Amino acid sequence: MDTGSTKSRQETNRDTKKIMKLNLGSGFVKIPGFINVDIDKNVEPDMVADIRDLKEIENESVDEILASHVLEHFLQKETFGILREWYRVLKKEGIIYVIVPDINKIISDYTQGKANLCCLEKVILGSDQSATEFMIHKNIFTRKKLKRFLIVTGYRDIIDLPPQREYELGLGAIK
Repeated sequence: MDTGSTKSRQETNRDTKKIMKLNLGSGFVKIPGFINVDIDKNVEPDMVADIRDLKEIENESVDEILASHVLEHFLQKETFGILREWYRVLKKEGIIYVIVPDINKIISDYTQGKANLCCLEKVILGSDQSATEFMIHKNIFTRKKLKRFLIVTGYRDIIDLPPQREYELGLGAIK
């Protein structure tokens, strides 16, 4: 048996293996290299789907999930089920990034006079309330609460992500 040619085939298979990355609840933010998934067909995502039930996606087929400013659009009682669904599609050792509004930061800034009522409402209730039904926030998160949901779901090696915008918190984790 020629181990050199076997090794070459294995390397080729590894190189041609397609990496699947999901941008869940993408809205109008399309990220190159990701499958942009949203329930609202008007934002023209790559895949129109309810991210609570990703039945079109096979178990353990996704390498990376980005869920930026989407988890707060669901009721708290749905959070665990949603994270379990994302866990189902994520490969072993796959990475998830969850970014949500930072309720502690906005409340602190508001009570100290550093943020106005309009800003507080936008962070807590969602952006433009007249935009679509999908834009309304139904849940709030602290770092501790989000981390607890990730741990209970089975994610590990949880890290803090640096905020890209004011009043957001993010955590990354591995399946």
